Amino acid sequence: MTLRWIAALLLWFVLIPTASAREAWPPAVMAYLEALSSVEQGDPPVSMEALFTAAEAAQDELMQVNPVGQQAWMESLSEEDYAYLVQLLRGMRLARGRDVYAQPDPNFLSELAQRLGRPEDRDFFRIYRASWGANMVPSYLRLTTRAAPCVRFGEGLIPPLYERWRGYRTQYSQAYSTYVAQTVKDLEEAVSLGTCACAGADSVEQELSAFVSRFPDTPVRPAIMARLQELEDDPERRPVQCR
Repeated sequence: MTLRWIAALLLWFVLIPTASAREAWPPAVMAYLEALSSVEQGDPPVSMEALFTAAEAAQDELMQVNPVGQQAWMESLSEEDYAYLVQLLRGMRLARGRDVYAQPDPNFLSELAQRLGRPEDRDFFRIYRASWGANMVPSYLRLTTRAAPCVRFGEGLIPPLYERWRGYRTQYSQAYSTYVAQTVKDLEEAVSLGTCACAGADSVEQELSAFVSRFPDTPVRPAIMARLQELEDDPERRPVQCR
């Protein structure tokens, strides 16, 4: 009996439903667990891109909102089944209550990548880990009492992330391409909009001016320059702080 066969058998027993509610785990959750087992039982270096894709698919299904109760799927679980799910889904961070999320765990996946991944996996998850804060919001954002987080302009957080993700895209153009492209776009949008700042207008002007100086080739340079001009000419048209 091979180690891989034993691992598959153990995974089967782990996934056997222990209560009626567990008979209907979303298919993407099962696929994620299988992908995780495949990485952990593989011969390094192992590609982790399929695991990350599976984690994102599991995230979507766990957060799927039932239109009747307006709850995410995992919010409808009993306390017992939810606790079981949290224990089962190593490599995913789950929360429900005031904050509700299901996201790939940056710390777990980064550590796994350093042990078992290829160079592109190790580099990807280093940057991914640096991109997320303790509350599973992007590290350049801060939670507030409002519905939306504020952007931490003027704290020097966005440019290093932008530089690292753009550098990754250049070095590994085919790896994690969808996620990397979206993350670069999100950073560009945050800067070019110049709104929902945690601090005042000075922090926004400082951030935007420094950004275009550091990245003169950024595709959002025209939008940033227009926003800087707007802040000078008509700052109340789009106030920097969220309303």
